[in-house]
Amino acid sequence: MRAVILAAGQGYRIRLLSKGKPKCLIRLLGLTILERILYACRGAGVREFLIILGFEGERIRRFLGDGSRLGVKIFYIPCPDWEKGNGVSLHAAKRYIRRGEKFLVLMSDHLIQPELLQRFVEEAAACPRSLMSYDEKLGELPNMKEATKVRIGSRGDILGVGKGLRRYGGVDCGVFAFTPLIFKCLEEAFAINRFTLSDGLNFLIRRRAIRGFHIGNFYWQDIDSRLDLSIARYKILSRLNTGKEGWVSRVINRRFSNQITRRLINYNITPNMVSISSFLVAIVSAILFILKMPFYAGLIAQFSSILDGVDGELARAKFLVSPFGGYMDSILDRYADLFLIFGMSSYVYSRQPTGTVLLISFLALMGAPMSMLCKERFYSAFGLPFIPDQMDGWTRHLPANRDGRLFIIMVSGILNQVLYGLLALGIITNFQTLYRLFSVKRMKLKTTD
Repeated sequence: MRAVILAAGQGYRIRLLSKGKPKCLIRLLGLTILERILYACRGAGVREFLIILGFEGERIRRFLGDGSRLGVKIFYIPCPDWEKGNGVSLHAAKRYIRRGEKFLVLMSDHLIQPELLQRFVEEAAACPRSLMSYDEKLGELPNMKEATKVRIGSRGDILGVGKGLRRYGGVDCGVFAFTPLIFKCLEEAFAINRFTLSDGLNFLIRRRAIRGFHIGNFYWQDIDSRLDLSIARYKILSRLNTGKEGWVSRVINRRFSNQITRRLINYNITPNMVSISSFLVAIVSAILFILKMPFYAGLIAQFSSILDGVDGELARAKFLVSPFGGYMDSILDRYADLFLIFGMSSYVYSRQPTGTVLLISFLALMGAPMSMLCKERFYSAFGLPFIPDQMDGWTRHLPANRDGRLFIIMVSGILNQVLYGLLALGIITNFQTLYRLFSVKRMKLKTTD
C-alpha cells in the first residue's frame, strides 16, 4: 500500500516556531515531524510515498531527497493551488493513483503512534470501503474549536464530518485509506466551491462508502502550536516502554531513564553507544567491588541498570531499533553480569576465604544468564514470545530479571551485605528457572521442530 502525505500547507498558527519553513520540518525529539510520519509508515509496511508540495515545497524536497536515507521511495507532486484547501492538495495526486488502488492519506503535521498505523493498515487492507480514523477521547484535546468533528453511526459508519458539527462522537485523527472514488467526491465538492478534504468526505459519506476506525488508547497529535508540540513530546516519551520490563524498571529506573533519553535524543548518540556505555559502567562497578568500595559499586551498578533502559528508549524514539542492536545489547548484558558477580565474589572472598563463599558465588554466576536464556529458548522451541506476566505465575514478582538483579546488587553494596546479595541472586534466579521449566512442561505447547 502506498501513502499520500499532504505537506502543502504553511502552518500559519505555528509560524513563530517554524521560522519560515514548512511546519512538518519542525524538529521533535531529534527528528522532524515528517520524518516521524515516514518512519512510522515504514514500520507498518508502507515503503512508497507521494508527497504533495506547496508552501516552501523545495525545502521538503531537498531535506528528504528520494527517501533512500530513510529506507523508502518518495515522489513529489507540486500543487500550485494548495492555498484553496487540503482537498485540492489531495486531488493533485489523482493522476498518480492506479485504478482500483487503495492508498493511505496522512497529514504532514499529525503525529501518529507507530502501532496505531500498523493496526490501521491491517484494517484498511481488509476493508472494501474507505476508512477514516477517529478518536473518542475528547477530554484530552486542548483545542476542540479547531478539531474536525466526526459523527459516528451505531455500526461504525461515518455519518458526518466538519469543524462546525454540533452533534459528534469523535474527532478526525488525520489518517485515511481511500479508493480512487475520493477524487470524484472531491470534484463534486469543487463544483460548489468547497475545497477541503472534509467537503469531499461528506460526498463520500452520502455514498456510504466510508466507515470509521476507532483508535482506542493509541495516541495521535495535531501540531498547530507550541503547546501541541510539548504534548506530542510527552506522548512519545510516555509510550517508550515495551510493557515487558520488570517492576524495578517500571517503578524506579524509568523515572531516570526517561529524563536521560529526553536529553540525549537531540544529539547524534546511537542506542549502541548507550549499550556500550552501560557495559563500561558495569565494569567500573565490578572494579569498585574488587577495590573494596561496595557502597559506590552498588550505586554505579544501578546507574548501569538505568542506562540499560536508555538504549531501548532511544532506539524506539528515533526509530533505530535493529536486530543487531538487540543482539549486541544482550551479549554485553551477559558479560556485564558476569563481571559484576566476579567483582562481588572477589570482595566477599577477600574477607571470608571459605568454600561456602565459593559455592554461593557459583550459584549466583550460574543463575545470572538463565532468565534471558529461558526466554530465548522458549521462543526458539515454540515460536512464541515468553511473557513473564502471563507465564511466571507468582514468581513474576521476584527480582529475577536483570533490572531486579542489579537492584539487589545495589542494595547489597550500599548496606555492605554483599554475601547476602550473592545468596539472594543465586536462590532467586535458579528457583525461577526451575519454576519456568516445570510451568512450560505443564503448558503442553507444540514445538516448532
